[in-house]
Amino acid sequence: MDADAIGLPAGQKAKLPISDIAIRNAVTSVVLDKSSAPEVVNSETGHLAAQILFRATLRKSERVHHFPFDCQWLFIVISLRGERSFLYQYCEVDEHVQLDEWLIHPQVGFSTISKMDHLSNQDTVMCGLLIRRCSQYYVQTIMLMLFVIGSLSFSLYSFEAAQFYNRAQVFLFLCQLMVIFNTYAQAKLPRVSYSTDFDRYSTSCQVLFIVIVYGSVASAAALAWSSCAEDGQVCEAATTIAQAEAHMSALLASLWLAWNFYFSVKAMFTQRLPVLKALNSSVPVTLQCQESPQKAMGYGLAPQWESMVTRETQRATFYSSN
Repeated sequence: MDADAIGLPAGQKAKLPISDIAIRNAVTSVVLDKSSAPEVVNSETGHLAAQILFRATLRKSERVHHFPFDCQWLFIVISLRGERSFLYQYCEVDEHVQLDEWLIHPQVGFSTISKMDHLSNQDTVMCGLLIRRCSQYYVQTIMLMLFVIGSLSFSLYSFEAAQFYNRAQVFLFLCQLMVIFNTYAQAKLPRVSYSTDFDRYSTSCQVLFIVIVYGSVASAAALAWSSCAEDGQVCEAATTIAQAEAHMSALLASLWLAWNFYFSVKAMFTQRLPVLKALNSSVPVTLQCQESPQKAMGYGLAPQWESMVTRETQRATFYSSN
C-alpha cells in the first residue's frame, strides 16, 4: 500500500524500489526472477504488487525429544528489511510433495514476528510444513527387538546359581547380540546431545540386563563363599539363594512389564497430541485456515490497515471466484 500510487491506472509500474526480502535460514539462496518495479493492483487504495522467485537450500534444526514419535516444522524464515511491514496472507504447498517417513499435516503452520519482538528489528514471517514421523518402522524393527533382547535377559535364571558357567555363556551371547544390534540401530537414529524417548527405552533394556548379570554374579559369589562351610550349610545357602533369585526375578519381571506398559501408553498419548502441542516450538505457531486463507490476514497488522486489508481481501476473493 502506497499513498503515491492512488489514482494510477492498474498495471502501471510505480516508481518504488522492490522490497528487500531475505530468507534468513538459507544456507544458499539465489534470486531466479524478480519484478523490475511494483505494479498497481488497485488504483483506489494504492495497492502494489511485485514478485520474487527464490531457489534456496534451508537450514533446519530438529527437536527430537519425543523420537520416534516427534513432529517437526519445516519452515522458511523471511525477513523484510527497511521501513515496510509484512502482511502474511497464506502459503501454498505443492500437493505432490511427499516425504518417505513423514506424514504431512494438511494445514500449513505460520508465525509472524513484528519489529518490536525481533532481535534484528525486522518484520519476520515463518511458514512451512508441519510433519509427523511415521513411527511404525522404529517400533516394529528396532524397539520390538530391544524388548525381545531385554526379555531374554531373564533366561539366565533358567540355570541354577551353581551353574555359573552356563549363565556366563548366555550372558556373553546376549552381550554380543546387544552390541551388534545397537551398532546397527545407531545408523538410523538422530545424533543429538540430549536424550530422546528412544534413548530412554534403550537405556532401560541395558539397565535390566546389567542388574540381572550383577545379581547372578552376586549369587555365585555367595554360593562360593558358603562352600567353605559344612555341607549342611551349603545346601541351606543354595536354597536361600534360589528363593532370593525367584523373588528378584518376579520383581524385575513386574517392573519390566510395568515400564513397557507405561512407555506404550505415553507413546500413544504423544502420537495423539495435536501437532502444535507435539511440536513444542519456541515461537508461537498458528495453523493456516484452508477454507478461507484470508482469515489469517491481519495477524500482527497495524489497526489503521484493517479496513483496507478487508476490502482488498474481498476484492481478491471476488476476482478469483469469477
